[in-house]
Amino acid sequence: MSLKKQFYFICLIGYFFIGLVPAKAQSVLLEGTVTDFKTGEYLPFVHITVNQGVLGTLSDIDGKFKLFVDIPIKKIVFSYVGYEPFVYEIKDPEDINPLRQKLKIRLFEQNRSLQEITIKAGENPANRLIRAAVKNRRQNQPDNIKNYTYRAYQKFYIDTSKDSVEPDSVIAQSTDSADLDLQNHLETHHLFLSESITDYQHKSPWNDKKTIVANRVSGFKKADFLALAGGLEPFDFYKDYVEVLNKAYLNPISPGSTENYFFNIEDTVFVNPDTVYIISFIPYPDKNFIGLNGYLSIHTKRYALQNIQINSLDPDELISIRVEQKYDWIADKNWFPTQTHAEFTFNSLKIADKPTVGVFRSYAKDINIEPELRLRDFGPINIEVEADAHKRSDDFWQTQRLESLDTKESNTYVYMDSLGQKNNLDFVVAATTALALNRIPIKWIDLDMSQFIRINRYEGLRLGAGFYTNPEFNQNLSVGGYLAYGFRDNRVKFGTSADFYVWKRYNLQAGIQYQDDVFEPGNLQFWEDKSLLSSNSLRYFVTERMDKIQRGSVYLQMQPYRFTQLQIGLNAFHVRPGYEYSFIDNENDLLYSSFNFSELSVKFRFIFGESYAQIGKRKIFMDSKKPALFFNFIKGSKILGGNFDYQKYEAKVTHQFRLRGLGQMQITLIGGLINGDVPYPILFNGRGMGRNVPVVTPDYFQTMNLYEFASNQFINFFWTHNFGQLLYKSTSKIFKPELVIAHSMGWGSLNNLTAHQGIELKTLEKGFLESGVMINNILKFKYMDTAYWGLGAGVYYRYGAYSNDSFGENTFFRITSNFSF
Repeated sequence: MSLKKQFYFICLIGYFFIGLVPAKAQSVLLEGTVTDFKTGEYLPFVHITVNQGVLGTLSDIDGKFKLFVDIPIKKIVFSYVGYEPFVYEIKDPEDINPLRQKLKIRLFEQNRSLQEITIKAGENPANRLIRAAVKNRRQNQPDNIKNYTYRAYQKFYIDTSKDSVEPDSVIAQSTDSADLDLQNHLETHHLFLSESITDYQHKSPWNDKKTIVANRVSGFKKADFLALAGGLEPFDFYKDYVEVLNKAYLNPISPGSTENYFFNIEDTVFVNPDTVYIISFIPYPDKNFIGLNGYLSIHTKRYALQNIQINSLDPDELISIRVEQKYDWIADKNWFPTQTHAEFTFNSLKIADKPTVGVFRSYAKDINIEPELRLRDFGPINIEVEADAHKRSDDFWQTQRLESLDTKESNTYVYMDSLGQKNNLDFVVAATTALALNRIPIKWIDLDMSQFIRINRYEGLRLGAGFYTNPEFNQNLSVGGYLAYGFRDNRVKFGTSADFYVWKRYNLQAGIQYQDDVFEPGNLQFWEDKSLLSSNSLRYFVTERMDKIQRGSVYLQMQPYRFTQLQIGLNAFHVRPGYEYSFIDNENDLLYSSFNFSELSVKFRFIFGESYAQIGKRKIFMDSKKPALFFNFIKGSKILGGNFDYQKYEAKVTHQFRLRGLGQMQITLIGGLINGDVPYPILFNGRGMGRNVPVVTPDYFQTMNLYEFASNQFINFFWTHNFGQLLYKSTSKIFKPELVIAHSMGWGSLNNLTAHQGIELKTLEKGFLESGVMINNILKFKYMDTAYWGLGAGVYYRYGAYSNDSFGENTFFRITSNFSF
């Protein structure tokens, strides 16, 4: 190589290394926060891009960001919808130095409103993006991932609104020392604070397990029950409706949403090699559905949500909601919700003239997509609180928190813990837990509150007491009984039982019981969880016909698979009707006025979404959804000592679902069949309510009298549809009408009608028909400033083969009552 060529080669190498030096010299960790210039509020989901999108990141729900840059920086842009972008350019080498410190970026809000809708001619480009997101929602929905696990740090606190008090307000001008002390306290303390560490496991399609490994609640030494209530799940923004506080909002990412929401592309951010579209949304003004407004970001990688911000719209609602959720691309496999922020503002519940606000925050970490999970690891318990969850050390909490507690949070724990110890707040939680479980624990004995007082037309006032051992006595064994007295029938009732857990993995349980009590004849025996306000309980209040029963039972029950339960039992009981009745056994030429029965029973139930929690030694029912299926098979036998041979089949299916743009529908189908002649106490009654109960009672005939019909085979169909606010959206604060239509019909027959003596029985071969129209929430009142109590009215009409003689006799008026947020 010539000298000249060597010189050019050396220069080329020199220029190459000189070019590398600035790049290496400019390597920097961009880290800091983004806030609103005026309010100081942290801004989530701010896009930070370097060199027009060569590199980029987002601020999290706390306005924090972190981005390592190892290329020469020319320009950094902080952009956020509704705010002026902040641009920082590198013109001189010294301009890089400020970026090496923790940055505090403050953005100026633009003068614009999300409420403004401008419709332009032609296809809205935002709609194409929304349709692409809807098309891909199944593959982007986290619960469709085959398996995943993660740990979440969750924080919940109650405070007052950050909105400043107007200078002319009462508080601002008050010189009352109590008011000033309260203001000062609220500036340095939350009203309530709790934290939890939770491990989540999911195995497709429906197996979920949540283990609370740590929880801390201000004011309480141990508050496991509050830990169950305070957990926040990531919101599912890929379903048709977003459900918050039992209120269903139409999801902007749902089929047909472009016909209900106006979408507008507010910004486009390029982050190599993808593009992120920031889109605002707001309901069209002529639509009556319950909607949201806000912003969402669609990432062109699978057209998935990268983040979403939603706000409720009703200015008169008691609780306003605001939710922000961030998704990250995990392990180059799936988008997953990693951060959630939710605020619930109680607009009418004010302290120091400010609305009360509940704030939830959840941060997911250690996310593992498609780990190896075994089905046998998911048992009957869905939520478990570890026994030492409330005893975690400060060092443990420091390793789990994203950052240390701030001064206000530390002050809250110190103040509330001292207040809780002084006022024994742990007793309050114990009492609340007892009410929820219907049990009052006294050391190793529970008092059964359901036995304290009952009222029905047969017994009149019934007073009693029940006692059962709790897990403090023995975790696997429960023994107890009850004693009661009815003041109208002047009779003592009692019962005793023992239950033993054989194998907790499958919830395998054995039991034995004896009862000497009264029960209504002709009822179905489905294995349901009966609450105080259930339709069966309402029926109990008006019951005026009872059988006196002495019954002994043994049973074995288990949970063979998720959402399913199975029970096998053997029952022997003696029945003496508490009314004039006798049965003629034509086959054996016998007349019975009391009866002996011996039965082998098999009961099955499937309730989708049924979940249970384990707190210490207690198992607690948490939730259930629809659909639900119940099935019973009962074999009556003379061989076991009964008077009759028969086979009895009972089935019930119920489902509740929402139809986009049409409202909510509920369908219930109930049927039964008895092979063999049996007396009235174990036939099927007509499920009528008549005029005895003025309130609409679901899954009962509203226009059928209480004991008007009886069958040995029947089928009933109940259908209701609530249009909600789809047909009319009132602007009144107390008049919020919702149209509900209903239809019920049933068929049945009874063999050997003449064998039943002493009571009048009618059959249903020709079909029973009734329909109803109701208006819910004709009046809607505030309840403790946190919920609404709605009163409505309606009418049911009976027609067809079993209609009465006059219009008035076929017309039944009903009241509707409901609670909502």
